[in-house]
Amino acid sequence: MMSWTLGFEDGAGPRWMRGREATVFAEKGIGPCGRPVAWRTGPGPVAVAVSEESGRLQAGFDVGEALDVLLSERYRRPAKPITRLLPFHYHRVPGALRFRIGQLLSAGRRSRFPRWPIDPSGDALRWLSGRREVRWPGGKAFALVLTHDVDSAEGMARASRMFDIEAAAGLPAVYGFVTSTYEIDRGLARAVQALGGEIAWHSDLHDNRIAFEEDDAIRRRIEGARGFLEEFNVTGFRSPSLYRTPALFRVLAERFRWDSSVPDTGPGGGCASVVPFRLGRLLELPLSMPQDADLLFRRRSWQEIVEAWLEKVRYIREVGGLAVLNTHPEPHFSGSSAGLEAYGEFLVRVRELDPWIAVPRGMPMQRGEVA
Repeated sequence: MMSWTLGFEDGAGPRWMRGREATVFAEKGIGPCGRPVAWRTGPGPVAVAVSEESGRLQAGFDVGEALDVLLSERYRRPAKPITRLLPFHYHRVPGALRFRIGQLLSAGRRSRFPRWPIDPSGDALRWLSGRREVRWPGGKAFALVLTHDVDSAEGMARASRMFDIEAAAGLPAVYGFVTSTYEIDRGLARAVQALGGEIAWHSDLHDNRIAFEEDDAIRRRIEGARGFLEEFNVTGFRSPSLYRTPALFRVLAERFRWDSSVPDTGPGGGCASVVPFRLGRLLELPLSMPQDADLLFRRRSWQEIVEAWLEKVRYIREVGGLAVLNTHPEPHFSGSSAGLEAYGEFLVRVRELDPWIAVPRGMPMQRGEVA
């Protein structure tokens, strides 16, 4: 699929695009007439991509189609997990060893698109399309959703420590449980809900395979978790390791209201947007903050991780988007003493930026307030 770069004229476009460029997957059209607002570069000669005439923006390409390509990730081909080749569940490999493997794989992983950790491409196209504002409750400039993927029994054993930090601050969060791998702490789940939080489904097995199953096989896995889904009124999902396919989203929409499996900037693609959007009937809450695992694999210290989170939050505030943070209570991730301390520091400092803090069930888009 053809791609090219879009850059705004000095003084034109949104403030958060200054010094940044967008990647556009679209056929090149005829350059529009009028005052240049944005330019396209490569391949081929530099040309006007967007102009303004009589107060109206005109684009030389189909902005809506280009935006849909990003939000639906049609520019990428889903890659199957390497763990499928193992003759046993990959969690049988000790967490510390998996962590080391993750560091090695991360060192060799570099993606031209989306740029990590910030790629404004989707939101630049959204701005050009005229969809420029999300009205967050209370007149807040941006929103924050705290989520935790509890991948294993080790994570389940430490999840209460993360909850204690949130309870002390009175902050709701989303806890995603894997239903056929470990015994779920139902007391903790009820406490999460009592604090205003939400329980999500993180699949029945953290085997990284559900996204690549046939439709009926995905349905059977969902049906197998019916008791859990009904007990905790579960309406949301995140796929293990963020593996996702159109087939998975199609089947999820039959049972769930929201998903948060699409990152804005990877790993493995991304929508390049920090604003919620619809994937068919599903409300997609893009995972817009770097995960603890990704940053640790890149050998960041915990203090560097806190600063990286806050840097991304400041960008999201400029855009007026949704900051979705995902951490893991496993001991080799945020469940360590240092990780819990860093998470607590982040919560204190992010509140100084005055976000609207909520869970997916309370999103304006869920209630039909925002298209």
